[in-house]
Amino acid sequence: MAMTITTQQTNSTLKNTDSGLKIDTITVVVNFNSEDNYFGGQVVLTAKDDAISFNNTMDEISDMAINKAKLMISAATKPNFNV
Repeated sequence: MAMTITTQQTNSTLKNTDSGLKIDTITVVVNFNSEDNYFGGQVVLTAKDDAISFNNTMDEISDMAINKAKLMISAATKPNFNV
């Protein structure tokens, strides 16, 4: 079963600093598609947490977004509603 992963940048914000204009955030929609299943959502990459900058290519941004989504999914836990 083949998995297709697609990404689409939907938003970005800039920040004016003492050293000039810098990219602050990039919002990316990440979709995981297989023959029978689909999972999708958005991640926000930040200059502070993900070290994004104007030097990153769109391929690098996509790779960072996919990796961040995978990490979020793997770290997720089932909520305990019996508390």
